[in-house]
Amino acid sequence: MAITNKEEGVWILPQVYNKQMEGDIWDYTEVLELYSWGYNSAGNLGQNNRTNQSSPIQVPGTTWNSTGHSRASTSFATKDDGTLWSWGGDNYGMGGTGGANEYMSSPTQIGDGTDWSQGDNNAISGHDFSLFVKTDGTMFGAGRNNQGQLGLNNKTDHSSPTQVGGEDGWSAVSGCYNSSMALRTDGTLWSWGNGSYGKLGHNQSMSSYSSPKQVGTDTTWSIITGNGNFAAIKTDGTLWSWGFNREGQLGHNTGGNPGTYASVSSPKQLPGTWQDVSTMREGAYAVTTDGKLYAWGRNQYGELGLNQFWNPTNNGISSPTQVGTDTTWQAVSAGTYTCFASKTDGSLWAWGRNINGGGGFNDGGNKYSSPVQLPGNWVATAGSFNGTTTDGAMGLKKT
Repeated sequence: MAITNKEEGVWILPQVYNKQMEGDIWDYTEVLELYSWGYNSAGNLGQNNRTNQSSPIQVPGTTWNSTGHSRASTSFATKDDGTLWSWGGDNYGMGGTGGANEYMSSPTQIGDGTDWSQGDNNAISGHDFSLFVKTDGTMFGAGRNNQGQLGLNNKTDHSSPTQVGGEDGWSAVSGCYNSSMALRTDGTLWSWGNGSYGKLGHNQSMSSYSSPKQVGTDTTWSIITGNGNFAAIKTDGTLWSWGFNREGQLGHNTGGNPGTYASVSSPKQLPGTWQDVSTMREGAYAVTTDGKLYAWGRNQYGELGLNQFWNPTNNGISSPTQVGTDTTWQAVSAGTYTCFASKTDGSLWAWGRNINGGGGFNDGGNKYSSPVQLPGNWVATAGSFNGTTTDGAMGLKKT
């Protein structure tokens, strides 16, 4: 943390307290460094090469302040000056830099704007498409649009960010394969794109939409996440999920055998009160308001963190199951089969498949079925990118 004095002189504690109450004596600015690791064949680690890395390695620069959540081999991050950058794969122009089907192994600025939102879920990639939010609440899409996933009321691909509609008021975005979801500042939830398995939440199993359509009528949605399915938290801490459910990844304590669970086409509540949630390819993780971490869904590579690997009797867990006994978990970010979670003390933990060094453990790709700590003091959690045969992540670290 850098401290800049605004007044000269020596201050005794009561004077410091009084000045603080008046406000604005010192500016406190955290100096953050961006690190990435894992799969890198598309240049998605931002290292100007395409070599996998099995431990966190710094992305050049110290002015990064937020990371996007990637569901493909494309990475996004914003800087203190409000600029937005991308690197890695650029299928269909999803990197937003105006190219298409190119590799970018170093950070490349998206446009020349300095007004990109720096909050959580300000930029995401689905599979071959991306969504972005600006500080004025406008939303933009880039990349593939064959299912209307860009929300532009058409199915034309775009290699540069194109505004979704003409309105502002958007606050967060999320993507799930060829489906999209977003929050508005009024607390309403919207979705569009491919509607298979009911993942748009409109109580319809297959309908698709090429422009945003409101999910229900509630105005209390707060946190959203999407990967193999969608999940969201409301302002009262309730957790809801819907969509594809083959391995019990919706967490609804479905009876029967994994592989036969029915999908759900509108938001359905899970028990408990929650502060964060992240979905993976066929599972999910969430943190309760009292700091406990839970996981459910497929467990092929130990990705649920429950100290067990796949076998014929535990290949799917359909209700939230606590990971360990700690009560200091804060945030979670899921990859395909590797997961990351942070604690209130700034520590970052990972577990799961770890292919291509995606867990950041600096080993030969061993699988881990319980959380393992990564060195350093981290801000929030890692934004993970993933694919069928890829794992990797990036995260912000305090200097």
